[in-house]
Amino acid sequence: WHFDEGSGSIIYDSSGYGNSQYSWSGNPQWVDGQHGDALEFDGNDDIIYIDDPGTSPLDVEDEVSIEAWIYDKGGGSTSIDAYGLEGNVGWDTLEDTITIKKATVDNGSGYMCYWNVTWDENVNTGYTWFYPGKIKIDTKPAVNSEVIRTEIWDTTTNTQVDQSIYWSNYWQDTEVGIWVRGYQVEDDGNCEAFFQEGHDYSCRIYYYGKVNVSIDYLNFDRYHQKVIQKGADWRIYSYGGSSGQMVINWLVWHPSAEGGGYTSKSVSIGTGQYRKWHYIVCTYKKNDRIKIYVDGVEKLNQSAPDKSIKTDDSDLYLGWHNQITIDELRIWRRALTKEEIQSRAKYGLYRASASNGIYTPVDGAYDTFNRATIGSNWTETSNANIIWNITNNHLRCTAVGDAGYAYIRYNQLDVTGKDILIEYDVYFNDSARWGGIWYRGIYCDVNPTRRGWRDDSQNFYTGDPDIEQNKWYHIKMYINISSSGYPKSTLYINDIQAFKDEPIEKTSWGNNNVGFVSNYYDSYVDYDNFTVTLLLSDNTYTDTGAQDVSTPNQASSLSSTDHPLNTWSNDSTVTVTWTDATDNGDDYYYYMKAFDDDGNINNLIENGVFEDPYYNGIAHGWSAYHTDPVRSSTTDAYSGEKAQSIIGGTTIGGGNYGGIVQLGIADKLENGKKYIFTIHYKSINATGNFADVSLQNGSGDEILHIDLNAAQTGVWYKEEAVFTANPPKNNLYIWSTGPQNHFYIDEITLYPIESVTVTTGLAGYAVIWTHGPQDITFETINVSAGVETVTSPSLSSANDWYFNIRSCDNAGNWAPSTETVHYGPFWIDVDKPSSSVDAITPYLQTSSPITITATASDALSGIKNVTLYYYNSSDNTTWFGPWSFGTDTNGSDGWSWSFTFPKGEGYYRFYSIAIDNASNQEDPPAVNDTECQYSTVVNKVPAINSYDLRNSTGSKLNDATGLLDVNREYYFIINVTDGNGWSDIQYINITAWYDNGTDPGEYNQTGNLGGNLNMFIQYENTTGTANFTMIWPKNEAELVLANCSETIVNSTT
Repeated sequence: WHFDEGSGSIIYDSSGYGNSQYSWSGNPQWVDGQHGDALEFDGNDDIIYIDDPGTSPLDVEDEVSIEAWIYDKGGGSTSIDAYGLEGNVGWDTLEDTITIKKATVDNGSGYMCYWNVTWDENVNTGYTWFYPGKIKIDTKPAVNSEVIRTEIWDTTTNTQVDQSIYWSNYWQDTEVGIWVRGYQVEDDGNCEAFFQEGHDYSCRIYYYGKVNVSIDYLNFDRYHQKVIQKGADWRIYSYGGSSGQMVINWLVWHPSAEGGGYTSKSVSIGTGQYRKWHYIVCTYKKNDRIKIYVDGVEKLNQSAPDKSIKTDDSDLYLGWHNQITIDELRIWRRALTKEEIQSRAKYGLYRASASNGIYTPVDGAYDTFNRATIGSNWTETSNANIIWNITNNHLRCTAVGDAGYAYIRYNQLDVTGKDILIEYDVYFNDSARWGGIWYRGIYCDVNPTRRGWRDDSQNFYTGDPDIEQNKWYHIKMYINISSSGYPKSTLYINDIQAFKDEPIEKTSWGNNNVGFVSNYYDSYVDYDNFTVTLLLSDNTYTDTGAQDVSTPNQASSLSSTDHPLNTWSNDSTVTVTWTDATDNGDDYYYYMKAFDDDGNINNLIENGVFEDPYYNGIAHGWSAYHTDPVRSSTTDAYSGEKAQSIIGGTTIGGGNYGGIVQLGIADKLENGKKYIFTIHYKSINATGNFADVSLQNGSGDEILHIDLNAAQTGVWYKEEAVFTANPPKNNLYIWSTGPQNHFYIDEITLYPIESVTVTTGLAGYAVIWTHGPQDITFETINVSAGVETVTSPSLSSANDWYFNIRSCDNAGNWAPSTETVHYGPFWIDVDKPSSSVDAITPYLQTSSPITITATASDALSGIKNVTLYYYNSSDNTTWFGPWSFGTDTNGSDGWSWSFTFPKGEGYYRFYSIAIDNASNQEDPPAVNDTECQYSTVVNKVPAINSYDLRNSTGSKLNDATGLLDVNREYYFIINVTDGNGWSDIQYINITAWYDNGTDPGEYNQTGNLGGNLNMFIQYENTTGTANFTMIWPKNEAELVLANCSETIVNSTT
């Protein structure tokens, strides 16, 4: 099933067996696939059923292979919230378990929500197989209390999904087990619910009275997401493991006659693998092996029991309860070989695009004959006794009598000068004895009696493998165009080699196409599943299906219209635009010239068994190199069952401590050809550069060197390098750099490559804002291709902000982190400056103008200007303003203004507002900075000209040192002058003290005047009439005030 219909509600079986689906449930969506179109299932009710009528070839017994491209939308997270309970709540992300301790609820009656499940939009669920295990709720009702029922609610839509009713015995403990298996939640009352992506759910316990409740455990384990399943025969699941890993599960059931049961195997393909296309192949062969391949890599290879596969005539269904996209699904009635799987992973399926059953190939051919007539793409030879037609969705050749032979050619594909792989299935009925491949005017017998080319030499082969009538066989023919000489061909029948590198000795060619040849004796031959795969060669090659292994270019022409570089701005967000990167670098395409069953340099360690000294009867030349390293096998393999263990020697020799070498592989490497070398390794006892890989030519020049580095021991690492072969002699060394360094190696591969221009297209970028330029090391796309603009989050004040961007193509290749594009610096200042007007002295200003100064500061961008503002009042009570007086834009000599008192005489208050170079403006202060009075009238200070203390006889006592007598009269004479006029005088105070404040008596008074106040006489002239007052002592018992008078000497005195 290619899923290339692209529309409608049916998928067609391209094998010719007629297994097209009979039921289409939900609304699967047609989307872009890995090859052509694909079908996307929503994990809800999207299911496709394919009928098994009971005699279907889908029922396999001894061996099977399931291959498909899948795109799993999992990888999200599940959040769980528990509330309504006291006690601790714990969440273990590794075990996916939530534990709630005991609690007591006493609300009289009602319900409590004890757990809540929330799916986010990326969770691999939908209507999922959500399998949390068991929710065990222990309840102990108090006296006259009761637990009534359990309900499941969708709190997003506020609807009840289902409920169960049970009764707890008074005074007794009650356990309520709510199991969630798949889409069903069940307990004793058969309560079930469906869990939808993006919805919240709650379990509610209804009760009366007072109930003690504890939830022992709540185990959420997102489990068993169906991808492809055939009833109870076999199934493939994709689900989330611990720590976000993606897991593939392959399960095969066995018939009850053989003891029943099942064989189930799972492999983790790591984290970060969701939302990517993966090529999955699962194989099972009775009493042999069960295997799982991911993207052409063998992830699991274990022994299979001597049990068949169950065949219960159940339907095949796709996409059930999984948000999955499926493309290119094939079910084989045999176990595919490792080489076939690796080839398919690298090349994909080469076929033409289909339109109404007519194929118009571009670089390959594919035909399943699933139609009524042969069609115009095929051309027959003229032979009245041989009939070519479509019968039961097969291409049939029927002969009448001794009919001779005839061929039919696929006329839409020119294979001239191309390396090709021809594949088809063939069935010889009864006495049919002749059929085979027609290639450019000649043909190769592939029939029950012989095989071989009817070329100029006509070399025929018989014997292994046998071909019998009334059985289907799978044929593969590799044809390799040599740079000189005849083309070479290799034939496989059911993956058994019939001949290898047989030259096609033909000096002239009659046509440029391929097809079939057939004849003979009142019988027929059926052909099906015809494919032609174009393999790359030295002469011609195609980049269709090429693997993009090079990095894309980086974004260019970065600019920002709202934030010029090195310019201050108070906008905390920055918008950067750029020109999208391109993905047109020198990419590489992996290819095989022909299938090679011996001397297979494509895997130097085959299934963990080191090729030394022989493998499949071929000497490969791996041997110890220097100081006799210790070599053995280990089951701690990167893939497969075994890996090679190497312990370096103790004595240095040839610059190393010993390892292994493969001598003279020049005959396997073509001069000037590019190759890609890959090695997987694990260090056991050393870190850093513990070993080296070296490929040397005949002159001893090193054409490839790889340092094997380990950041830590016990971890598998991978190194990959591209090099150009340089014969005549190439020796491959792997040696230890230190004495007795112990390490494992596995899956060493060496592939020829062609350099082509492949553009898988730009996927997007990783972008980050940092202080100073920073290389991006993470590989997560957060800006899609084609956007070409991004706005930063709110950035803090700094003068070193940089925008960093790193590109990634659709093949997952990231531009090197060291080539991260940095754009900056951006100067951001969002902090306001500060300023204040300096104090004005003296307060009274009698002349204009005066110089007013201010102090201003800004932490980053600096002060751009300062503006002086003032208020004005005529009476120091009612104020007007503020008004702007002026702006100083040059603070090199300080900030100042020549203030002219624009409102005339009166009172003035001042403050300043600063603006920095990022245009941040200071807020007005709550209190003015300073103030003054402006008057042109000189305000003269009053003066005490003289003062005397005299006795009643008039004698002055100013200098007396004795005490004053009681019951005697004394008087003061004070002479005062005020230049502004006598009326300007308001008060004259006369006070006296005694003993410096040490007298504890009643005269010991403290206050505003301080000390021990014994006398306070005040003259007041505020109303124009003199007023004399004895303020202390108030009762005038000790002192009596009398005979007070004023004398005006002149206008000022």
